[in-house]
Order: sequence, then structure tokens, then C-alpha cells
Amino acid sequence: MENMEYYTQRLQCSDEEKDACLETVAKLYHLRYQIRREGILLAEDLAERERDPFFRACLLDLVEVFPDPEELERRSTQYLMAGDYRGGAFLNAVLLSRGVALIARYEGREDEAFREKHWNKTWGELLCETLRGWFGVEYREKVMAVIKREEKTRRDAEPKQGHDPVIWSPEPRQNHASLLREFDGLMELTPPQRDWLVRNTSTRILCLAMQAGGTQVNEYLKEGVEDREQLEKGLNLTTNVRVYDVEAAQREILKKAEEAKACM
Repeated sequence: MENMEYYTQRLQCSDEEKDACLETVAKLYHLRYQIRREGILLAEDLAERERDPFFRACLLDLVEVFPDPEELERRSTQYLMAGDYRGGAFLNAVLLSRGVALIARYEGREDEAFREKHWNKTWGELLCETLRGWFGVEYREKVMAVIKREEKTRRDAEPKQGHDPVIWSPEPRQNHASLLREFDGLMELTPPQRDWLVRNTSTRILCLAMQAGGTQVNEYLKEGVEDREQLEKGLNLTTNVRVYDVEAAQREILKKAEEAKACM
């Protein structure tokens, strides 16, 4: 049971502070779609560029304990209790902790009761239900309006980007060829060239590319990875990715392979 007196003492915000926190709602909305598109490991890359230390901690924890929303909430509560957050800073931290935990719960898909209860709700509706109460009654409509605005922005932007809407299945591939045939050509790299390639490529890009890599080339690339356990974890977490993003990852690796050949 949460100590509501503790929250009440720190949640007193001006309208200006609440308006600023509405952008956090928008950020969380888009974070979920980024993770759905590129895999949970994207959170690590985002954390490296995130300036807000609280959000950075939530992103790193999301990868570390995924898909355990209860553990995420426990950790974020500890961060809240340890930090001297008040007013808008406290509201922003609460929104981040609740929103990131919801992403873990929604994307993990291991909570059967949660799925049954919310099977007919969109992600935007769930996010709105989770976050709007923290703003107070007078801001309920504003939170819903922000999410509707971001939903429209996302729908309008996707066709213009030319993204392939197909989701790559996490099930094992039945054939042994890569999505891009030239990706199989990485087998021609010498072991030193391969080792340089995989050690200069992020785990997220490797995991994306391997979702549609041929059996042999995937095994060959794995041999050059220093932390095999971390890679296998990443592969298990990289699900529901689009063909477009897998192809982009394979092309990025192919480009880097040319660098490996040139310098070794």
C-alpha cells in the first residue's frame, strides 16, 4: 500500500509545472512504440542520450529486469523516497516510473489477468488511465488530449516514412538464408575482421539483424561476441520487430563490414 500522505505532500504543482509534465506523457507514449518497433534493448541506447537521471535509471532498469513491472515499480519507488523530489519534479518522476512499468507490463505479455482485463483497450487508453489521475481532476481532459494528439501524429507520420508495417515473427526461421542475401556474405570475413565487426556494433543492432539472419551467418557472428550470454538475452528480448528495421540493421552491419575489410 502506497503512503499517499507522502505523495500528497510532494505532488503540489503549479499549472505551469503540470503543463511541462504533459510532455512526459507524450514521451512515454512514443517510447512504447519505439520499443515495440526496435526491441527492448533500445532503452539502453536511449539511456545513453537521456539527460534526466531519473528517466535514465528507469530505462536501464527496464532492460535489466524486463518484463517484471513490480520490480520496476519497487526500484522507482526507492528512487523517489531517496531523492528530494517535489512539485513538478516529483510529478514528472512519478509519471516516468508508472509509465515505464506499464510498458514492461504491456510488452512482457506474461500477466494473463492483465491481458484479459485490458484486451479491448488501446495503448493510449491504458497510458491515459495510468497517468491522468496524478495530475488531478482538472487535468484529466488535458492528458487525454495530449495522447490523442500524439496518436494522430504517429498515424500521420508512419506512411510518410515508408516503413514496412510487417512485424517480424520471433519464431525460428524455416529457411537458412538471411533477409538480405548479401548478409550471408559475412561468412567470408576473416575471424579478426568478424571480431572487429561485432565488437564495434551495438548489441541492439546485432540482435535486430539476427532476427532474420541465416542460421550459419548468425552462428559465425556469435563466435566473435565477447559476452555471449548478454547477446542471447538480447535476442530473447528482441521480439515483434518490423522487417523494415531488421533490414536497416543488416545494412548497417554490412556497411561496417566494409570498414572491417579496409582496416584489417
